[in-house]
Amino acid sequence: MENILPQQLLNLDLSKLSWREKIIIIVTIIAAFYFFFYQALYLSKAKEANSLRSEIITINNELTSFTAQITEMAKRIDELKKAAPANELTEIRRLTGDATKLSFLLEEFTRLARGTKVDFIAIKPTMVEDKGRYMELKLSIDLRAKYQQLGEYVKALEDLPRGMVINDIRIELNLASHPLSMARIDAVTFIPKE
Repeated sequence: MENILPQQLLNLDLSKLSWREKIIIIVTIIAAFYFFFYQALYLSKAKEANSLRSEIITINNELTSFTAQITEMAKRIDELKKAAPANELTEIRRLTGDATKLSFLLEEFTRLARGTKVDFIAIKPTMVEDKGRYMELKLSIDLRAKYQQLGEYVKALEDLPRGMVINDIRIELNLASHPLSMARIDAVTFIPKE
Protein backbone atom coordinates (compact mmCIF):
# COMPACT_ATOMS: atom_id res chain seq x y z
CA MET A 1 0.00 0.00 0.00
CA GLU A 2 2.81 2.35 0.89
CA ASN A 3 4.71 1.77 -2.38
CA ILE A 4 1.70 2.30 -4.64
CA LEU A 5 1.93 6.13 -4.81
CA PRO A 6 5.67 6.35 -5.70
CA GLN A 7 5.20 3.59 -8.30
CA GLN A 8 2.28 5.44 -9.83
CA LEU A 9 4.34 8.63 -10.01
CA LEU A 10 7.21 6.79 -11.69
CA ASN A 11 4.88 5.05 -14.15
CA LEU A 12 3.14 8.32 -14.96
CA ASP A 13 3.14 8.93 -18.66
CA LEU A 14 3.23 12.67 -19.25
CA SER A 15 2.37 12.28 -22.93
CA LYS A 16 -1.11 11.05 -22.00
CA LEU A 17 -1.80 14.20 -19.97
CA SER A 18 -3.64 17.13 -21.48
CA TRP A 19 -2.05 20.60 -21.75
CA ARG A 20 -4.18 21.80 -18.92
CA GLU A 21 -2.96 19.01 -16.61
CA LYS A 22 0.67 19.62 -17.64
CA ILE A 23 0.32 23.35 -16.87
CA ILE A 24 -1.23 22.57 -13.48
CA ILE A 25 1.67 20.20 -12.62
CA ILE A 26 4.31 22.75 -13.75
CA VAL A 27 2.64 25.58 -11.84
CA THR A 28 2.37 23.37 -8.74
CA ILE A 29 6.06 22.41 -8.93
CA ILE A 30 7.08 26.06 -9.45
CA ALA A 31 4.86 27.17 -6.56
CA ALA A 32 6.29 24.44 -4.29
CA PHE A 33 9.90 25.48 -5.13
CA TYR A 34 9.05 29.16 -4.75
CA PHE A 35 7.37 28.56 -1.39
CA PHE A 36 10.27 26.40 -0.14
CA PHE A 37 12.96 28.91 -1.14
CA TYR A 38 10.89 31.83 0.09
CA GLN A 39 10.32 30.24 3.51
CA ALA A 40 13.72 28.59 3.93
CA LEU A 41 16.02 31.22 2.48
CA TYR A 42 14.39 34.61 2.16
CA LEU A 43 12.37 34.78 5.38
CA SER A 44 15.20 33.50 7.58
CA LYS A 45 17.62 36.00 6.05
CA ALA A 46 15.05 38.77 6.34
CA LYS A 47 14.62 38.01 10.06
CA GLU A 48 18.39 38.11 10.54
CA ALA A 49 18.60 41.41 8.66
CA ASN A 50 15.79 42.91 10.77
CA SER A 51 17.48 41.84 14.02
CA LEU A 52 20.79 43.31 12.81
CA ARG A 53 19.03 46.58 11.90
CA SER A 54 17.48 46.79 15.37
CA GLU A 55 20.88 46.11 16.97
CA ILE A 56 22.44 48.85 14.84
CA ILE A 57 19.70 51.28 15.87
CA THR A 58 20.23 50.38 19.55
CA ILE A 59 24.00 50.83 19.27
CA ASN A 60 23.56 54.16 17.47
CA ASN A 61 21.21 55.36 20.22
CA GLU A 62 23.75 54.32 22.87
CA LEU A 63 26.53 56.12 20.98
CA THR A 64 24.40 59.26 20.78
CA SER A 65 23.67 59.12 24.49
CA PHE A 66 27.35 58.50 25.34
CA THR A 67 28.41 61.39 23.10
CA ALA A 68 25.89 63.66 24.81
CA GLN A 69 27.15 62.53 28.23
CA ILE A 70 30.76 63.18 27.25
CA THR A 71 30.01 66.69 26.02
CA GLU A 72 27.91 67.34 29.12
CA MET A 73 30.73 66.13 31.38
CA ALA A 74 33.27 68.25 29.50
CA LYS A 75 31.05 71.31 30.01
CA ARG A 76 30.63 70.40 33.67
CA ILE A 77 34.40 70.10 34.14
CA ASP A 78 34.90 73.49 32.49
CA GLU A 79 32.22 75.00 34.76
CA LEU A 80 33.87 73.48 37.82
CA LYS A 81 37.26 74.82 36.76
CA LYS A 82 35.79 78.30 36.24
CA ALA A 83 33.82 78.16 39.49
CA ALA A 84 36.85 77.21 41.62
CA PRO A 85 38.13 80.42 43.18
CA ALA A 86 41.82 81.06 42.63
CA ASN A 87 42.46 81.78 46.31
CA GLU A 88 41.32 78.27 47.33
CA LEU A 89 43.71 76.71 44.87
CA THR A 90 46.63 78.82 46.13
CA GLU A 91 45.63 77.97 49.71
CA ILE A 92 45.84 74.28 48.86
CA ARG A 93 49.22 74.75 47.23
CA ARG A 94 50.39 76.38 50.47
CA LEU A 95 49.23 73.42 52.57
CA THR A 96 52.75 72.17 53.02
CA GLY A 97 56.15 72.95 51.66
CA ASP A 98 55.72 70.23 49.04
CA ALA A 99 52.72 68.83 47.20
CA THR A 100 53.57 65.18 47.85
CA LYS A 101 50.94 64.80 50.58
CA LEU A 102 48.18 66.07 48.30
CA SER A 103 49.37 63.89 45.44
CA PHE A 104 49.49 60.95 47.85
CA LEU A 105 45.87 61.67 48.82
CA LEU A 106 44.83 61.74 45.15
CA GLU A 107 46.73 58.50 44.54
CA GLU A 108 44.77 56.89 47.37
CA PHE A 109 41.47 58.06 45.87
CA THR A 110 42.33 56.75 42.41
CA ARG A 111 43.65 53.44 43.77
CA LEU A 112 40.38 52.94 45.65
CA ALA A 113 38.40 53.91 42.55
CA ARG A 114 40.21 51.37 40.40
CA GLY A 115 39.65 48.70 43.03
CA THR A 116 35.91 49.38 43.20
CA LYS A 117 35.47 50.18 39.46
CA VAL A 118 34.29 53.75 40.01
CA ASP A 119 34.87 56.50 37.42
CA PHE A 120 36.04 59.92 38.63
CA ILE A 121 34.53 62.97 37.04
CA ALA A 122 35.99 65.65 39.31
CA ILE A 123 37.62 66.16 42.69
CA LYS A 124 37.31 69.71 43.95
CA PRO A 125 38.64 71.08 47.24
CA THR A 126 35.94 73.31 48.72
CA MET A 127 37.68 74.57 51.85
CA VAL A 128 41.02 74.39 53.66
CA GLU A 129 41.34 75.29 57.32
CA ASP A 130 44.48 75.52 59.42
CA LYS A 131 43.84 73.58 62.64
CA GLY A 132 47.29 74.02 64.18
CA ARG A 133 49.19 70.75 63.78
CA TYR A 134 47.13 69.65 60.78
CA MET A 135 45.09 71.04 57.89
CA GLU A 136 41.42 70.21 57.45
CA LEU A 137 40.59 69.70 53.78
CA LYS A 138 36.97 69.58 52.61
CA LEU A 139 36.46 67.90 49.25
CA SER A 140 33.66 67.54 46.76
CA ILE A 141 34.09 64.36 44.69
CA ASP A 142 31.99 63.73 41.57
CA LEU A 143 31.75 60.09 40.50
CA ARG A 144 29.96 57.80 38.08
CA ALA A 145 29.35 54.20 39.13
CA LYS A 146 26.81 51.49 39.70
CA TYR A 147 24.99 51.79 43.00
CA GLN A 148 26.72 48.81 44.63
CA GLN A 149 30.17 49.95 43.48
CA LEU A 150 29.46 53.41 44.86
CA GLY A 151 28.69 51.88 48.27
CA GLU A 152 31.93 49.90 48.17
CA TYR A 153 33.87 53.06 47.31
CA VAL A 154 32.31 55.04 50.18
CA LYS A 155 33.13 52.21 52.59
CA ALA A 156 36.73 52.12 51.31
CA LEU A 157 36.99 55.91 51.80
CA GLU A 158 35.75 55.65 55.37
CA ASP A 159 38.24 52.85 56.08
CA LEU A 160 41.26 54.91 54.99
CA PRO A 161 43.87 55.13 57.75
CA ARG A 162 44.27 58.90 57.29
CA GLY A 163 40.79 59.66 58.60
CA MET A 164 38.04 60.53 56.14
CA VAL A 165 34.62 61.74 57.21
CA ILE A 166 31.78 61.54 54.68
CA ASN A 167 29.41 64.47 55.28
CA ASP A 168 26.99 64.12 52.39
CA ILE A 169 26.26 61.82 49.45
CA ARG A 170 23.98 62.85 46.60
CA ILE A 171 23.07 60.20 44.03
CA GLU A 172 21.41 61.09 40.75
CA LEU A 173 20.04 58.36 38.48
CA ASN A 174 20.28 59.25 34.82
CA LEU A 175 18.08 57.01 32.65
CA ALA A 176 20.29 57.69 29.63
CA SER A 177 23.34 56.23 31.39
CA HIS A 178 21.48 53.47 33.25
CA PRO A 179 22.72 51.39 35.18
CA LEU A 180 25.39 53.98 36.08
CA SER A 181 24.50 56.72 38.56
CA MET A 182 26.10 60.11 39.08
CA ALA A 183 27.11 60.85 42.65
CA ARG A 184 28.65 63.71 44.61
CA ILE A 185 30.41 62.97 47.87
CA ASP A 186 31.23 65.79 50.30
CA ALA A 187 34.04 64.62 52.57
CA VAL A 188 36.57 65.96 55.04
CA THR A 189 40.09 64.67 55.51
CA PHE A 190 43.04 65.81 57.57
CA ILE A 191 46.59 66.39 56.38
CA PRO A 192 49.33 66.65 59.01
CA LYS A 193 51.72 69.60 58.81
CA GLU A 194 55.43 69.06 58.72
